[in-house]
Amino acid sequence: MANTPTIDKWQHARIRTVQLPSGAGDVDIEPADLAELIYGDPLEGIDPVVPNELIGIAERAEYEGVDAEKMSPDERQLLRRYRHWLIANRVVRPKLTVEDVRRLPYDDQIALFRIALHMDLAERVMLASFRGVGGGDAGNGRVPAAGEAAE
Repeated sequence: MANTPTIDKWQHARIRTVQLPSGAGDVDIEPADLAELIYGDPLEGIDPVVPNELIGIAERAEYEGVDAEKMSPDERQLLRRYRHWLIANRVVRPKLTVEDVRRLPYDDQIALFRIALHMDLAERVMLASFRGVGGGDAGNGRVPAAGEAAE
């Protein structure tokens, strides 16, 4: 028998209950539609909500991936501020402020940030690294070895 969800049940499923790595308990978080948060949706009457000073780092996190090791100190500070803002924006239980997030254990922050981004931060770093590699005609990121013909 099919298990077709009702619209209400399906919409509620966007909120995830997550056990915190620190063992402090669990929280409810709604992973972000980052494009909507960054740009809004004028056709739906949705305004962008990412603070202007964080838009650049939010776009990098969404579309390029980020690698803190390759970032300047100023960029790392922006990434930290973006992490705090995004967690405060996406955690629905308990309600958090940016100040609350700053005081959370780092492991909990990283776990919640990964969920809010819909992708493990390590995967985003890999994506950034992959995009930095030249690719052949197939765009697979593989560079021919010396003397080898391109694909």
